Amino acid sequence: MAIVVGSSLVGPSLGAMPGRSADPDEVATLAREAIDDPAALEELHSIDEVDGRPVDLAAATAELGDGAERARRLESIARLFDEPAPGDDGAAERARAEARDVLDGDAYRRTEPPRPFRGVVRWVGERLEPLVRLLGDVFGPIWRAIVAVPFLGVALVAALAVAAAIWTSRAVAARGVASDGSPAGRYLVDPDADPAVLDAEAEAAEAAGDLDLAVRRRFEAGLIRLVRVGRLELRLETTAERAAAEVGGVALGELAATFQEVTYGGRRATADDVEAARARWPEVLGARAAR
Repeated sequence: MAIVVGSSLVGPSLGAMPGRSADPDEVATLAREAIDDPAALEELHSIDEVDGRPVDLAAATAELGDGAERARRLESIARLFDEPAPGDDGAAERARAEARDVLDGDAYRRTEPPRPFRGVVRWVGERLEPLVRLLGDVFGPIWRAIVAVPFLGVALVAALAVAAAIWTSRAVAARGVASDGSPAGRYLVDPDADPAVLDAEAEAAEAAGDLDLAVRRRFEAGLIRLVRVGRLELRLETTAERAAAEVGGVALGELAATFQEVTYGGRRATADDVEAARARWPEVLGARAAR
């Protein structure tokens, strides 16, 4: 069952408990302790803000049950907030990306700066104001003199636009982006990743209300399983669309289209997308290879 973080769902004994803020490391520790410790679970429920961003961990951990299912769900939530191991740059980047995915979803966003940063933003703005005024005093007369000459201002703006377009195209080429929007120069999925772990992260993301991450993780887990049974050859140029064409089948084609729209097209995943991923990946993985 999907539980949307940010809803008013809380345990009956915790409704009056005042919320508090915590850092990701504390959340991860409490989630693991809550596997066997009801007091830790109650403490986890009291947290409504992580690093200045609103969360509803009470809703995300509702109806845990007991035994292996409880342990698996809490461990998945803990993994999303884990700090990376020192010196592991790859893990650090993945952790930062997952933290952004989980905490930057619609359920977490605010229309104002998070409380820990409001003072910093205000302080920086106050310090930069004299510099902005100085730049205006220095360059303002120059700009007014330029635009006073017929067509010179228009020519300058056009030249700046062309320069910006050239810089942007070079920056995109340097980063390497495939025609479908996927990053070039690296595999579509990590062939060394554990698909069971990715499935667990998908379920944790769904429980936390991050449907985009849930769709992505299930697709990655499915592709890795196809690679490991020899139905798909993973290359640097492999995209979701090419993988669907190589393996074949309507189900994978639809799953790949959803993955590309959500990951690269900016479309937000829906509950129907998540349910389709859960229902159709077993159909893809159980089918005979279409070669």
